[in-house]
Formats: sequence, structure tokens, C-alpha cells
Amino acid sequence: MKKILPMVIPVNACYPITSHASGILFADPLIHDWMMNNCLQVFEVDNLRAIDYYDFAANKNPFISYNEIDYSFIYNNWNSIEDFIKGAINDNYYVRLFVNASKISHYRLSDTYYHDLMVYGYNDETLEFYIADHFYNGVFSLESCSYSELSDAVECFGPKKGKNPIFMYSAQLLKKECDFMRLRYSMYTPEQMDYIMTLNPSRIYQSLKNYISGTPVMGWFTRGEVMDGYTVTTHHWGIQCYDVLIEYIDSLVKGNQYGEFAQESFYVMTNHKTMMINRIETLYNKRGLPNRNEHKKNFEQLEKLLKNITLRYIKYSISSKSDIFIDNNKEKIIEKCENLKDELTNIREMDIDFTRKLIDDICTIC
Repeated sequence: MKKILPMVIPVNACYPITSHASGILFADPLIHDWMMNNCLQVFEVDNLRAIDYYDFAANKNPFISYNEIDYSFIYNNWNSIEDFIKGAINDNYYVRLFVNASKISHYRLSDTYYHDLMVYGYNDETLEFYIADHFYNGVFSLESCSYSELSDAVECFGPKKGKNPIFMYSAQLLKKECDFMRLRYSMYTPEQMDYIMTLNPSRIYQSLKNYISGTPVMGWFTRGEVMDGYTVTTHHWGIQCYDVLIEYIDSLVKGNQYGEFAQESFYVMTNHKTMMINRIETLYNKRGLPNRNEHKKNFEQLEKLLKNITLRYIKYSISSKSDIFIDNNKEKIIEKCENLKDELTNIREMDIDFTRKLIDDICTIC
């Protein structure tokens, strides 16, 4: 038997849970417009010092049913992890599993590293699972692995292995549920449902205003309900996230490893501009956004500049960890890092200017 659920490489491929959920939703053209209402606001996760999207979450999403099943329950009620995965996929559930990535060849890792991947299909003839994740060098791709390869990678979470080495004790099941939207949200009127489900210039307009003012975006499927007032005030929001990137660079100069998610944070800020370019195209095609070419050119410039900054930050990070980070070389790295900070400050001002111009034109189609 063989079954493959719809899955694509999404525009907003950043962190695994975001990429996995978006890969499911972007596979449906009818949900594309709704996706453009999301990933507008970025924020800094305070305890991780990581930048991520605030207004998109797989477990708080009208198009996705999200469930978790404890690994001990799986091992006690299915003959094998393979049987559990195939059964879930037969019922149209995508399966997210935490694995020892070194056991999956596509990661190309030799040391133990725990990571989450998505299984979106299987093939009994070739004895393969179809998997999606940020594999080698963090690039998101759709691959396959053998049944035994995945089973071996998941075994580290079996009930006989003792305490789970990371925070996830459960497999996660995701299922696209667009057919049951009105049933699940029956408290809304049809007009309110249209507001939730379709491209919404007013939503985009307000969220971009929140972005440049550095305030949380509310009134959507956000993570806001899990944050108290103090937590909200201690986070960086929107345009303030450039300050987090600058702090990363400062820490590099001082020889500190400032946060586990530095590279990912730089990438999310770059990806935000990629999403904006796609959003501008959609607003133009669906709502007749004025000055489309100018806006697209502006955000393509921001995307290019931030990609360049990200690559240079990674380069300087590698250089600072090597044995040659001494004397003259250290001074050169410090000088280059100072230049990066100045460039980020300039990009931030460009971002504010370009976003304000876009807001003004979106206002005309709201």
C-alpha cells in the first residue's frame, strides 16, 4: 500500500513546526490567500532569545487539527512505530516526530542531535516514509527514508529508554480541517467566517502598523493568550527585532555565544521580506494594490540586504570560533561586525520607510 498526503515547500520555511504546518496549508490553493494574512508580525521569544513569527501557530489554527499522543501510549498500543505512522496517515493525519537526527542520512550528522521532522506519506513497496524538514544545512526539503531508518531514529524515545532527553514526550498529529470550518466555528456568522478565511487587507494593514510601531498584533490566531502583561513587555516586537540582531553581533564581538537561535533569527527577518514580496503580489492580483512594482522592488532590496547580512554573520561566527581569532584577525572581525551593525540600523530605517509607503497604499483597498 502507498499513501502520500499533500505537502509542499512553503514560502515561510523557518522553524520546523511553522514549516511543517505551512507545507500542509500551502498545498491547498484555496488556503493561500488566508496564509497571506499571517506571518506579518515577528517577535523575540524572551527565554530563547529567538526571533519567530507571532501570528502563526500550528496548534492555534482554524485550518489544522492539532493533537499529541504520548510515546509510551504508542509503544503500548501499536506493534511498531511504523504501524502507528501508517495508520495515522491512512486517516489523513500528518505525523511530527522527535528523532535522533544523526540516524537519518539526509541530516548528514555524525553526532547525536534531537530534532523534529514531519512524515507525510509511506510506500510499502519500497519500505519508505516520505519526510519533510530542514535537513542538511537547515534547508527545508521533501525527502524519503527507510522504515528501519526512521524507527531507529525514534527509538530513543521508547519507554525502555528512560527519561526523554528533550522536552517533547509526544508524537504530534496534524490534520487539515477546512471541510469542518463552519462546524468548528459555528459561533461566527457567515460574514465573520469570510473575514477569517479570505485575504484581508484590513488585517494586513493593522498588522503592519503593529510591526513598525513595535507592538503585539492581536485579534487573530496568535500566541498572545499564553503571555501575561509582563511577558509581553519584555519581548521585542516587530521592528524592535533588529535590536536583537544587533545584540547577537555585539555578543559575537565580545566572544560570547549569544543564544542558540542566532542564525535562525537572522533568517526569519530575511524570510519576513520574502513573505512580504509574496503578499504584495497577492494584494495586487486579488485587490488591485497600487504601485505594486515600487513596493515589490523595495522589499526585494530589503530581502537581498538581509540575506547578505545573514551570510556574513554566519561567516564571522565561524571565524570567531576558530583558533585564528587572535590579534589582527580579531580586530578585523570586530571592525566588520561594527559595519554589520551600522548596515542593520540603515536597513531598519529603510524597512520603516518602505512599510509606511505600503501601508498607505493598502489603506486605499481596505
